[in-house]
This record gives sequence, C-alpha cells and structure tokens, in this order.
Amino acid sequence: MLIATLKVPAGRAGRMNAGPIVERPLWPFIVASVILDVISTVGVFSLTTMTGAVDWSSLLSYLLTFVAAPTLAVTVGYLVGWSFKRRVVDYGKPDWELSSRELSIEEAEQLAKTLPAQYIRLVPNSRFWYFMTPPLLLIVVAALPVYVLDTAPLLTTLLPLFSSILVAVATAIAAYGAFRATSNAAAEDFKMPLFREAIWLARRQAKLPGVESVSIAVQEATFGPYRSYAGIRVVLRVRGVPDGRIEAWSDEIGALSRLTVRLSRGEPKDDIVWMWTRTDREFWKTVGFASMGEYVTPPVGVRGRELSVKDIDLVTTNGIALLLLEALQTEDRPEIRDTLRELGVAYPENE
Repeated sequence: MLIATLKVPAGRAGRMNAGPIVERPLWPFIVASVILDVISTVGVFSLTTMTGAVDWSSLLSYLLTFVAAPTLAVTVGYLVGWSFKRRVVDYGKPDWELSSRELSIEEAEQLAKTLPAQYIRLVPNSRFWYFMTPPLLLIVVAALPVYVLDTAPLLTTLLPLFSSILVAVATAIAAYGAFRATSNAAAEDFKMPLFREAIWLARRQAKLPGVESVSIAVQEATFGPYRSYAGIRVVLRVRGVPDGRIEAWSDEIGALSRLTVRLSRGEPKDDIVWMWTRTDREFWKTVGFASMGEYVTPPVGVRGRELSVKDIDLVTTNGIALLLLEALQTEDRPEIRDTLRELGVAYPENE
C-alpha cells in the first residue's frame, strides 16, 4: 500500500522523491488483442471445418483441434494482456503531497467505482471471472464435438461456428483480464485499498446505538491530477461525546481486524485510548503516553467468552460503552445516559 511504503526525505516532511508518470496509449494493446482474436477465430474455424465432429479413430486430430489450438489461443491472450500492462506506463516515484481525508459512505462507493477505470493503466484490478471464464469456455469447446456426435449429428455443420465464437470470447476475456489484473511499476502506490470491506463495516456499525455519524477515513496522496489512497478505516462519532472517536479496520467482509477508541483530553499525550485487535481480542486501556496500560472488562454482554472477529456489533458496542462511561465521569449528559441505558450498561446515578 502507498502510505506504508512512503519514504520521507530529511527536511521534506510529507513528500516523496520526485519522478514522472508517463502513460502510454492503449490502442496498441487493443489492436494486438483484436488481431489475436481474429487469428484464433479463423484458425479454430478452419481446423474444425476440416475435422468436423469427433472421429474416435483420429483422437490426435480431436486433441489438436478442440483442445490444443483453443488452449494456445487463450494462453497467448493472457500473455498479451500481461505484457502490455507491464509496459503501458513509465513510472518514477512522484513528489506526493500527503493529507488525511474523511469520506461519506456514498463518496467512498463512488471512489471505489471510478478509480479502477480512471487509472486503468496503473491500478491492478482482479476479478474472479477474468480467470475462471476462459477455462470454462475451453471445457465447453472440448465437449461440444462429443455432444454433437452423440446427441445432435445434424449440428455438425454449425460446429466450426460455435467453436470459433467460444474461443474468440475466451481469448478476448483472457487478454482483457490479464491486462486489468497485472501489476506494474505503479501498482505499489496505486493499489486499491479495501473500500468494499470498509463500506460494509461502516453500514453495519452505523445502525448501532449511540452512533451519531459514520465516515470512512483515508490517507490521500496527490500529485498533479493523480490521487492515491491507503490506510482506509471507518470512523464513528458517538452521541454526547464530541471529543470521542472510534476507528475500525476490516480486511474481510463480515470481520473486524482492529478497533480503537480515543477520548481526547486536550493534548494527545493525555488522551485515553482503548484498543481491541483480532490477535489479542481484549480491550487494552492506556491513559496518556506514559501509561503502561491495563486490560479492562467489556461492559456489554460478553459473559466471560472471547470476542471474535465476527462479533462486530459486540466489539463496537463495548467500545461505545467504554467511551461513554469514561466521558460520564467528567461531564454528565442525558444522551450519554440514554445510550448506556439502551446498551444495558449500568452507570453511577446522580447523587
């Protein structure tokens, strides 16, 4: 990821070494893909026209026409996409300007949709169907003559047309998929953060008691017209605690990897912080930089069991409750007590 790999030169905080980004046109890749598709279509059509349906006395002819030739075309398609993606950009580390930014859920969704298309030469964007569809089509091509011979001999004359169309589609998908999924020199800085996971988590946590607002925070790096993002996480604001902030990370749909609760007390060195991680799975509290810290008991419905990465609601509500209980010690607000009551958490009554 970008932010994790930034090297900040002495005396130039927040910048990287300067360097160009030169994007080459896509038309050579498009032309090469079209030529390959035409060659594979004509070649398979010609071979199947000569071979016809399966003649079990000529197994070699069958393997060459319906297995080897289509497989070769698809393999070359993958190689074409991979090769052009590696060479489509000249990339030197830019002089990035770094900043933090908070997005709404809708803004994050829009960004996740537009970035892969906007930076098609720079962003590796893999999809399951890029690599599963061509092999499935090759299986159909190999099985088609067997089906025609055993079930529908009258379709023998259409076999070349069906086979060549299937191979053309498989080859085109292979070239396109390899181009989209391949990493190049720019991929390290332009790799997409886990927007989908963060958006899912944000929608889930927004429904919990006491949550006043939800946003998705990212580290944004800017260089001319280019934008790159990393460090994605969900940020929650809790009703009644303007100085409180909860941040949550996820690297898998339906799972929580880390949650941090922070109550600001003026200076960062005096902040109260609770942290839960998927490796520790207990809340660790520190008060200021000098604090050694201690484990605290979750106030909401744990019943002695360990909080797991799937306990998103329970981990988050415990973070909210810990924040509210701490805030209540210094400022008594009705909304704090209302949320604690909704969570089923006992709190000290007014004297």
